[in-house]
Amino acid sequence: MERRYYSNELKDKAVQMYLDGKTSPQIAKEFDLPNPDMVRKWVQIWRKENSVPAENYRRSGIAVEVDEKMRLLNKIERVEHERDHLLMTLKLVCTGDIEGWEELLSFMKNKN
Repeated sequence: MERRYYSNELKDKAVQMYLDGKTSPQIAKEFDLPNPDMVRKWVQIWRKENSVPAENYRRSGIAVEVDEKMRLLNKIERVEHERDHLLMTLKLVCTGDIEGWEELLSFMKNKN
């Protein structure tokens, strides 16, 4: 039997349908998958990647919550990065210390 590969888009759609309440056999039939276990495997991978506990992953809206959590974590990371560079700039202005100057210039170039 030839091994088939499925796009991430198809996998994401199948996982979302499962989270919304469809059964894995229904999804497998709809996407012409040879085995419903594939859907369960994709859901398991999604749960691990998004740190979703087993008891809550099938409730309504969980995917939206996970997306919002990821968006907020990315925003926190970006804000912390900007804060660090502002502190370096403040240190430079207050002390005249050039340490970190190249890193600051690099950050400013990337921002534009």
